[in-house]
Amino acid sequence: VVAVPVQHPLSFQADHRLPISQFIKSPLDQSPADAWTVFPGTKNGNLAQILAATLFELIVQCDFAIDIHTPTRGGRYVPIAILPSANLGDIQQRVVDMAHAFGSGWIMNGHTGIYVADGILCVEATRAGIPCFTFETGEGGRLEEPVINQGAGYVQNVMRWLNMIDGELVPAQTSYLMSDFLGLRAERGGLLLPHAELGELINTGDKLCSIVNIYGDEIEIITAPTDGVFVRATTLSTVSRGERVATLGLL
Repeated sequence: VVAVPVQHPLSFQADHRLPISQFIKSPLDQSPADAWTVFPGTKNGNLAQILAATLFELIVQCDFAIDIHTPTRGGRYVPIAILPSANLGDIQQRVVDMAHAFGSGWIMNGHTGIYVADGILCVEATRAGIPCFTFETGEGGRLEEPVINQGAGYVQNVMRWLNMIDGELVPAQTSYLMSDFLGLRAERGGLLLPHAELGELINTGDKLCSIVNIYGDEIEIITAPTDGVFVRATTLSTVSRGERVATLGLL
């Protein structure tokens, strides 16, 4: 087992997905990007590309990989396995099988968006012959022992599936195989009040959240434009126009 507990030490130190000190120090044409988006990286690139290249050297020596994340700060996900696109060929079926063995019960097998874009770790690892998916869970910026233990259990499921450890797989009580994300954004800024429960099955027209002004007047209601599953909630108390306030997984 090859485990990397901190993929980006400077971001870890900054408590931010981007190494803020490098953005302050460097002009825009030299500042590093989000390291998660620049795989397989390059040893002669900027800091993010160098880190990605170093990690990728480890990944390509493995048989399978799982890229573990919490979401961006201010968001909370159901424990969801997000797969690379099926456009990568037959190897993607191995990723699907691994995600089912993982046992969280939430699988996103989409074809559009950032999670399946070139440069994303799971995309480039799978393209290189190493079946890999992204695992998002918990809330950004928070260390929650129940979430950690739950995630560790899912990883152990994969290890049992691969015959790395003994024991029976623990299956998901309910399983959802989703085809795409649908992010909903605020049209008005204000205080965000949630109404739906994370993981809840949603019907068209259901009230997901509302926005009120500082006097408590409701100024916007965000409803579901289609059926789906409520997979990501915004946990910020205030939002601006254009900010994502809820995400549905489409079945």
